[in-house]
Amino acid sequence: MNRTQTRQVQVKNLEIGHNNHVIIQSMCNIETKKADEVAKQILNLEKMGCELIRVSCMDMEDAKAIKDIKKQIHIPLVADIHFDYRLALACIEAGADKIRLNPGNIGSRENVEKVVKACKEKHIPIRIGINGGSLEKDILEKYQIYLLTVKQKEEKTTVSSYIEDIYKYLEYMENNKIKTALDIEYQNITNYLKYLDNNNYETSSIIRKIVSIKLFHKYLSEEYKIKDVSSKIINPRLRRKLPNILTIEEVDNLLDIKLNTPFDYRNKAMLELMYSSGLRVSELVDLKLNNIDLDNGYVRCLGKGKKERIIPIGEIAIEYLKKYINEYRNSMKKGYYTENVFLNNHGKNITRQGFFLIIKNIAKEKNIDKNITPHMLRHSFATHLLNNGANLRTIQEMLGHSSITTTQIYTNVSNDIIKENYELYKRRD
Repeated sequence: MNRTQTRQVQVKNLEIGHNNHVIIQSMCNIETKKADEVAKQILNLEKMGCELIRVSCMDMEDAKAIKDIKKQIHIPLVADIHFDYRLALACIEAGADKIRLNPGNIGSRENVEKVVKACKEKHIPIRIGINGGSLEKDILEKYQIYLLTVKQKEEKTTVSSYIEDIYKYLEYMENNKIKTALDIEYQNITNYLKYLDNNNYETSSIIRKIVSIKLFHKYLSEEYKIKDVSSKIINPRLRRKLPNILTIEEVDNLLDIKLNTPFDYRNKAMLELMYSSGLRVSELVDLKLNNIDLDNGYVRCLGKGKKERIIPIGEIAIEYLKKYINEYRNSMKKGYYTENVFLNNHGKNITRQGFFLIIKNIAKEKNIDKNITPHMLRHSFATHLLNNGANLRTIQEMLGHSSITTTQIYTNVSNDIIKENYELYKRRD
């Protein structure tokens, strides 16, 4: 067989192209953020002769997981990037051996150049893909404008969630040879929903994604005069699941932070405030200086539906907020002006993802053997209040639940804890 002459590319220890032998490669079909599962799959592929592996990076969790995956495998790893150049930068930092991207999906020339520069510095090759990305980018840009204008009643966080859901949805379609959103059929959608279910996505998460998909296809049908292929999709029945919480001992362990740097004081203040108030993550990162009254001991925030509520906070949270704001925050600003309380390492507003990584890293350092999320602190706050005799209506107000039914889930958690303690007591008796 005659081979087209190509340029030789070095990917870690592999020489690819030119006159070298054809490399056997494969791609993982597990969410990259599930690092241990992905590594196990790769090791099995290695045994079967695979020499190069691709993983898809849809979000920052996926990108950060590459570091853990790399520790467990022996073959070069290629990070497949779509839509967000920052994921490529994070993958490079995490140790990816090669980057695969489509400039049409990445966005501006400036963003592409940032990725190229980072790859040059790390001596990492880039595979440039050219497909329907430009069309998809156009569709997604128009769709985002539609959400922010026609659907302007939606909160920004909701719009952001819609867009993120559709990014992942289109990524799946592209991996399954669907060139553009305009080519998606009803069966493709049902296959995607089966994929989510098979990968143990929560029913509530699948329902939210269905809402995103239906809204997206309704937009496509109106904008491009095509059939709405999602109209017959039915939501699965919601399986009510009790929220995961931390014990009081685990909370104490998590909050016991060694205070050596300004960032330690920031982290301490954030975690104490979260546990003291039950704030949502979005409410925490959006908190402004004028939303806090430390003299009277409360914070004011806008929750879902732009509903304002005032929440009392505990003495410890007040203490560390005062210390962080008065002694350390100004030194972290680095020339930027912002009224947001909590700042990142660059002096800008901390993001939801940034806070997620902070709490994950702290939990890992503390050897807390639970898949900790920021929302778990909110659940723990509510459950511990209930266990200590707080009124359900009071908890509802503090959490900003529109319905008491949502708050009542914590009574089930509380009852389960009582049962566990009773069984433990019986065994010891």
